[in-house]
Order: sequence, then C-alpha cells, then structure tokens
Amino acid sequence: MTTAETPSRSTRVWNWVKGFPKRHKIITVLVVLYVLFKVAITPIKNPFASDVYVIRGRFPFEQGFELMFRQNVYGDAPWFRRLCGGLQTNDAICRAGYEDLKPTRLADQHYEIKIYRDRYFAGLADWKDEIWHLQFKAGVGVDPKRVATTSFGTPENLACDGSQDSVDKFKKRLFCMPQVDDKKYKGLVIGAGQPIGQAERLQNFWLYTELDAMLSGAK
Repeated sequence: MTTAETPSRSTRVWNWVKGFPKRHKIITVLVVLYVLFKVAITPIKNPFASDVYVIRGRFPFEQGFELMFRQNVYGDAPWFRRLCGGLQTNDAICRAGYEDLKPTRLADQHYEIKIYRDRYFAGLADWKDEIWHLQFKAGVGVDPKRVATTSFGTPENLACDGSQDSVDKFKKRLFCMPQVDDKKYKGLVIGAGQPIGQAERLQNFWLYTELDAMLSGAK
C-alpha cells in the first residue's frame, strides 16, 4: 500500500459511511430509535450528586455479624411502568441497577452510611432510588450479587433472630423483621440510642435476646 493510495481509500470509506443513511433510511431510523430507547431505559450515574442523607444506628457487630446496604434504582415514569409491566400490569416497578454500599463501623454496636438520593439522573424514566439492607454472619464469604436483600422502608427498629438455628436456616444471614410487627415486642419502647438531625435516618438492629432482656426489665 502506497502513501498515495491511503487518502483515496480513506475518502472512499468516508463517502460510503456518509452515504449509508441515504441509501438505507429505514435501517438508519431503526438504529437511531434503538439507541434512543436504550438511553431512555438505562440509568446514568450523576457525577455531581449532592442530595445526601445519613442512615445511622446500632448493629450487633460484636456478635459476629456484618451489615451491607444496597441502593436500587427503578423507573417511576408512567410510560416506563407500563412498559416493564408488559401484559400483566400497567403499573409495575422494574429495577434497572443497584450499587452495594458498606457502612462505616463506628464502634462495636454502631454504624453510619451516607446515601445520595440523586446518585442517578432522573432521565426520561424518572429514576428513583430505594435502600435495602443485608445482614450476614462475618467471614462466610457472602456474594452480594447472589443474595437477596431486604427492604422495610424506614423502620427505626428491627428485631433480629441471631440464633444458630436461624442463621443456618437462612444461609448464614441474620434474619430481621420490623419490631412493630412482632406482637411480643409491639408495646416495647426502644431507646433511639443516637440523636439524629434533619438529614439523617435512624435504623437500629436488635437481637431477640437483647429485646427479651428489655421486655423482662419493663415488666
């Protein structure tokens, strides 16, 4: 290949590319629509995220458990909910991505984690975030991508069954339920533990044994 041939080939290739949309209008339109559709249904991270709040509380780290949060993103626009619902429903919730977040351990029984509400641009699908959490036995090699996380909205207190039978049953996970859903603990007043501000959310994890001790002391 000579140097004189290179510009000529480059020119021919460029002319072919430039003329492709005119020769294949239908294909070009379909490709453009597909790209736009993929952009519309794909959440894009916001590098300028600034709307932050803090989740803090207590967790039984000293009992050999670990804590992890997962921030999901889902499309809340009506057209997206109808699209992802298919033939089953016109108001579905479809998640399109997540990020696993490790909280900062403050002491044997306390943690905090910063959450950015605007981690993703809203986009055409009106992307919203939701926070889930996972509790598991330390040192068992839990793969966050293969385990189910749990969302309870924003309960201030969770009652956790940390018994060996429960941990074995739930594959080394610490099983927790909203404290208000347990009849035995429903009337139990649990201390907040740490003061919280306007941009903070409290989420405490209590073992059943700890709540049993509180319950017996309150009688």
